[in-house]
Parts: sequence; structure tokens; C-alpha cells
Amino acid sequence: MKFVQCLAGEQVQGDDAYESSAVIFRLCASGAESTSAFGCTDAESYGDYVVGINTYTQAIAQAMQQAKEEYCENYGCDDEEDEFNLEEYAECREADLEMEEEEEENEDRKRKLDEEYAEYYFIGPQCSSDGMDIELGFFSDETCTTTSETSFYELVGSSLPYSEGGLSGGKTSCYTKNDDGEVEAAEICTEM
Repeated sequence: MKFVQCLAGEQVQGDDAYESSAVIFRLCASGAESTSAFGCTDAESYGDYVVGINTYTQAIAQAMQQAKEEYCENYGCDDEEDEFNLEEYAECREADLEMEEEEEENEDRKRKLDEEYAEYYFIGPQCSSDGMDIELGFFSDETCTTTSETSFYELVGSSLPYSEGGLSGGKTSCYTKNDDGEVEAAEICTEM
């Protein structure tokens, strides 16, 4: 499976409602060795598919989480958990902007957050400006279509993870091997 393009504003029917943007991905035949940016070319067998941005990003977030869990099982990881839950924001959700009050330098940000939080903020996926990646955006509406005039950094004091992209998934295998060594379809591909 290869990400092809993200089309901002192209609505697609999702599971529950229309999704604000569309994602095109390509399924290439196993073993395709093409150097094409799209994973395979007309000379090879492939199929292009269109899904909503939330559907695609949720599948990528789950695949990233599963890969991390497998890595940690095999190689170990720090016990320190990531504070940011990508799966939670793989679709448009109200931002949880709570801050710890431990540091004095954060007091001004905390005060501003309390004042400004009368307005609700939302985090969700959006197409990058060139349509070649998916990134998280900070929005002022519950449909994640209106970018907030106040920045995430202004309120929290750190950058929003994945705000520079990295959620396209690149090239992903659609098969995996189970514990018995048998080949199975990867969950990321069957869900979409």
C-alpha cells in the first residue's frame, strides 16, 4: 500500500458522516520493484482507492502504535509513556490542553489558557499544503476546517506533534505473518 495524495476539501462519505478531505492510496502487487513515487506504474498491476482523511489517519495511527508495541516487546522501551496519543486525534477531536502548574514560567501560559479556553480548540488531521503528506492541525471548529487564530504553541508552550507531517504512512506492507509463520492480510489494509 502506498500513499499517493491528500485532497483538501474533497469530501468523502466515512463510516458516520462526510469527512472533510480525501486520501488516495495505491495497492501494488506484492514484489513490485518500481522506482515510481507512487509505488508501482501502469506496467504493473495496481488499484487506486479513495477514503476519507479520518479513516486513513486512524488506520495509520493504529499501525504505528502496533509497530511501536512490537518493537518494545522485542527490544524493550523506556517505561516513560508518550503524553500525546496520536490515535485520539486521528480524527477531529476537542483538544485536551491541560498543563501542569509545576513551573513558574508556565504560569502566564496557564493563565492565558484558562482565559482562552472559554473557546474550545480542536486537533485533527489535514492535508499538507502540497497534498503530499498528512499533518495534524489546530482548529477553532469541531469539523477541523477552520484553523485557529491562536496557536497550539501559544497555549501549551510546545509544538503540536505531527504538525509538520509524517502521517502519510509512506509505503506499507499489506501482509504479515502470524505466530505460526502463515501469511495474513495486514489489519491496516483490511480496515480501509
